[in-house]
Amino acid sequence: MKICPVCGGNGLHIFRTEILMGEQAVIFKADEGIGIERVRNNASRGTVVRLYYSCEDAGDSYHGFLQEISFHKGTVTEAVIPLYVGKDNWWRDIWRN
Repeated sequence: MKICPVCGGNGLHIFRTEILMGEQAVIFKADEGIGIERVRNNASRGTVVRLYYSCEDAGDSYHGFLQEISFHKGTVTEAVIPLYVGKDNWWRDIWRN
């Protein structure tokens, strides 16, 4: 089970996903569907997958985090970055049945 690196809570929602490939990105946004967008200044020469999480336990802080997984020449790296997700993205999901 994934745990929020900000508060240790486990009520997480993925509200945005990005797959960056050169100057193009496939983006999945909560309640907006799928889009393909041009990306400027993408420093990575490989593929980058970004998962944006909001945390149910955030309360009025509306925190979450970004998990970024990068691949280049057989090497996979991961970074986890705390972020303020805002009231509009808190507790939203890309898809829910």
